[in-house]
Amino acid sequence: MSKNLSWIKSMHNGSLGEARAKAFLLNRFWVLERSIDIDGADYLIQRKLTRQNYSIYDSSCFGIVQVKFFNSRNTPIYIPADYVLDDNNDPRLDFYLLVFTGDEDNSEIYYLSSEDISKFVLNETTKKFEIKYDGEMEMRYSGTYIKVSKFKESVQLFEEILNEKAVIYTKDRWAEFKGFSIYSQQYDLENNIKLSNLDLNIKIGNNIILEFITDDIEIDYIKLRDIGIKTLSEICFLDIKTPYKFFHFCDNDGNQFEVGQYL
Repeated sequence: MSKNLSWIKSMHNGSLGEARAKAFLLNRFWVLERSIDIDGADYLIQRKLTRQNYSIYDSSCFGIVQVKFFNSRNTPIYIPADYVLDDNNDPRLDFYLLVFTGDEDNSEIYYLSSEDISKFVLNETTKKFEIKYDGEMEMRYSGTYIKVSKFKESVQLFEEILNEKAVIYTKDRWAEFKGFSIYSQQYDLENNIKLSNLDLNIKIGNNIILEFITDDIEIDYIKLRDIGIKTLSEICFLDIKTPYKFFHFCDNDGNQFEVGQYL
């Protein structure tokens, strides 16, 4: 790419990122703009304090937002340390970073506080934090569950086999024993609870499912897609006992797995 085209693309990405950021922020804050970029402030945001007198300046009401846009997650972002840290080298409470990527139909947004940024590597020469995608998954093994067609009979069977009662019993839908759980898909169908498209294609019998838990389901969904997992369901939501988001994916042999996040 020529220097001229590279310069134009950089300007375009900057404008695109700031436009998306402003639309995102306006739904949540009052947004102020500076004519000059100082301390990384693309935008100043203020909480919507409808009774606040504008003539009284209260710094705790304001936040500084810097915006970045990149075409690839492999592109590192550099943030000067003095934007992020105060005079005591503690993360500032008023600085935030919004990072955008993707086209109109596949737009993604990442939010980082100063504390988040301070966990990345600081280059002692340039005095800048280098923020880059590490490719590591957040999900971890959570458990195994078995889909059954006759829920009560299956629970009774395992209670007799194991000589123990189910630990958790949720509306004739979910029962937990030590090491595994039993799940009635029929309950979800009868109560119009949304199932993933992969769930609907799994037949009852020989369908033990490994379950993973994560703290950020959207990030792990993207990472699985990026490493080449071709069979991914959509992200679903249910709220029976505890709000829960989940999706399913299959390996090359068609084995189904679940990734979930408790909210």
